[in-house]
Amino acid sequence: MASGPPLSVDGNSPFHSRSSSSFPPAKRKKLTGRAFYESIKSPKYILAPMVDQSEFAWRLLTRSFISSAQQSSLLAYTPMFHARLFKQTQAFRDHHFQPTRIGPVAPPASSSQRPSDGEQMPYLDGHPTHDRPLVVQFCANDPNDFLEAAEHVAPHCDAVDLNLGCPQGIARKGHYGSFLQESPNLIHSLISKLAQNLDVPVTAKMRVLDTKEETLRYASLLLDAGASWIAVHGRRREQKGHETGLADWTVIRYLRDMLPTGTVIFANGNVLGHEDLERCLQVTGADAVMSAEGNLCDPGIFAGEEGRRSGEQTGEFWRGRDGRGGWRMDAVMRRYLDILYQFVLEKDPPKRTPLFTPGSVPVLSDTSATSEPPKTTSPSAPPPPPTSKQTPPPDAPPPHKK
Repeated sequence: MASGPPLSVDGNSPFHSRSSSSFPPAKRKKLTGRAFYESIKSPKYILAPMVDQSEFAWRLLTRSFISSAQQSSLLAYTPMFHARLFKQTQAFRDHHFQPTRIGPVAPPASSSQRPSDGEQMPYLDGHPTHDRPLVVQFCANDPNDFLEAAEHVAPHCDAVDLNLGCPQGIARKGHYGSFLQESPNLIHSLISKLAQNLDVPVTAKMRVLDTKEETLRYASLLLDAGASWIAVHGRRREQKGHETGLADWTVIRYLRDMLPTGTVIFANGNVLGHEDLERCLQVTGADAVMSAEGNLCDPGIFAGEEGRRSGEQTGEFWRGRDGRGGWRMDAVMRRYLDILYQFVLEKDPPKRTPLFTPGSVPVLSDTSATSEPPKTTSPSAPPPPPTSKQTPPPDAPPPHKK
């Protein structure tokens, strides 16, 4: 792979130059439901929220495999953030979400408290030219905490999502994620609080329940509370670890058929390869398909055949005799590191030798600028005297004794 900024499959950088616009951006008219979905160009592919995984550099890595003309086809989620911690702790916000030099900030009470223009420049998360569309996800069990946390990120994203799908033990202990299923009134309050008070739409990600009918009532609750769309994981809360099993796409199809026609639905589960994307859309009838583990295994999962052919030309994508193949891990790592150099460190990536492919001529790195010249002995200098450990040649005269 050539050095320089990460390129999309058509050879153009999918990431425009840094904008000079300052924070906060102009307030947008709040749209909801399908009108909102269409306003962000109805993305077909969704990079799922993954704790400690779907961070800024990973999102840009995934986007880099898609042509510049198709960037709007991918919607990305941040990792799940804890609403109470995000609301209470500046250090927590600074560590997890860096939209500007000073991180997410609440609107200042007066103009004297407003940060300087340099501090307000877009930096990483939610950058308007290369990290959109973007949804920020929170887990929460208190409507006020949820709203206050969401207000920090609203200027830097397109929507805020409520996690109702986490099945892990820590979610049970903290009473959030899928363990809110037994608290429908609380769920309604969480969503309606943001729907009525936040400048951007609120959405929800859920799991299916034990029956189709229960799942339909649950999904209707979320939509009635004000969720602009629902992302449906086709597994029940109990399906995790060794009991993960397969996601049930038929339940998602049932929701598609039974909910109002204009409802926006994302399907999640069983998407491990590119070929699963279209199959999931056809079976479920969903508006878009979401991938988590499939994306972690293959950040180029959303790239079609055009991207693969382009990758073959650069040596980034290999293909076996049976026609099957994949993105080379050394090429993927180069892309990821280049993103860190370009956007986080804000410097040019280092020059690297081309990727080796069978039949290509290896190119040695030019290390003349950094390596030390070889040590040489002057021709006129006498050879060093032999040490006591040196063995004389067999034809040498015996040592002279004084």
